[in-house]
Amino acid sequence: MTLPWTEIQALKNLKTNTIPAKSGVYKILDAATGDLCYIGQTKAMRSRLATHAQKSWEGREVFFAYCLQPKAVLPHQLKELENDLIAGYYAATKKIPRFQFLGH
Repeated sequence: MTLPWTEIQALKNLKTNTIPAKSGVYKILDAATGDLCYIGQTKAMRSRLATHAQKSWEGREVFFAYCLQPKAVLPHQLKELENDLIAGYYAATKKIPRFQFLGH
């Protein structure tokens, strides 16, 4: 899936005032390997990424990028997009994002 992702940024340097408080999908990547750590969806991008910035990620340095969605997007559409991204990653790599199903 090709989406208009933002530029990849370090999660530890998150400046919440630069992140829109809008709906979208996001990805978190391992800085050392480029592997996908997590794919998520939210109705409030700013607060969701701020929550992720507080996590340890098992000591990994992680980066993030996001793709905002139209204001009228419905919750089930966000979940479907998230699932499609996870499935696409699995189809390409035969693995799931490291923290996807760990309650992270």
